[in-house]
Amino acid sequence: MSRYLPALEARRLLEHAGVVFSPWRLVHSAQDALEAAQALGTPLALKTASEDIVHKSDAGCVVLDVQSPEQAAQAYTQIVDRAAAAGSARPTPVVVERMAQGLAEVLLGIARDPTFGPVLLVGMGGLWVEVMHDVQRALCPVTTEQAAQMFSQLQGAALLQGGRGRPLADVQALAAMAASLSRFAMEHPEIAALDINPVMAQHSGALAVDARIQVDDEGYTDHAAID
Repeated sequence: MSRYLPALEARRLLEHAGVVFSPWRLVHSAQDALEAAQALGTPLALKTASEDIVHKSDAGCVVLDVQSPEQAAQAYTQIVDRAAAAGSARPTPVVVERMAQGLAEVLLGIARDPTFGPVLLVGMGGLWVEVMHDVQRALCPVTTEQAAQMFSQLQGAALLQGGRGRPLADVQALAAMAASLSRFAMEHPEIAALDINPVMAQHSGALAVDARIQVDDEGYTDHAAID
């Protein structure tokens, strides 16, 4: 059988693998949320870290575009109340994260082929995943140079390459993140599937916003298994 790791566990494992997330903090009270907002700066996104809320947005447990520390404290209380109303046995903690702006949204993912093993996926992310199905695939591991070539072959590559006067995105940073992810997948066969969507492509660097990891229970027992 397989299962999805709790969001915080997935995030920390991916950070260990070289994935860069927008600055974030885990908070356990409205006062903590206020102080986190002061430290991180605005705008912010707050989302439940409760392990038993699967569809966070549907449960009203995500609040975006928070513009002040006071609003962050209010959003914390709203999220905890909504998580409890949705049946969460543990409606805290909450993630406070600085909202990342980008030139384009990108998808990075891993799928495991039963014959060939882990496959790296790169594509245009966010809403474009469902609209364009614009994805390139390659067997893992890949080098940074190979990953950059995959991005250049996307239908939406112009969004990253400065098309029609747009700023250039840092494709090298995206490619480095993708290559690190491919090595991580090779090292950990217990990972059945993984996706990071979106990754915000920026003029300098790239920041992941959301991620999930599916693992096979037979090969994964605790944090140490893929630490």
